[in-house]
Amino acid sequence: MWCIGRITAEYRDRMYALLALYGRAYSEQEPVVCVDEKSKQLLRQTRTTIAGKSGQCCP
Repeated sequence: MWCIGRITAEYRDRMYALLALYGRAYSEQEPVVCVDEKSKQLLRQTRTTIAGKSGQCCP
């Protein structure tokens, strides 16, 4: 989990640039590859799963 200290103009500009990158159409010549900032390995489930309900997209 991460926290944002302050939302500055620089933070906002970088966030909008990243969102614009994610919003670009797929291109075989320039694929967008996302990499997490921290290397963590999930060894087991840490939260209880919520069973889906028929006819609903969210619990």
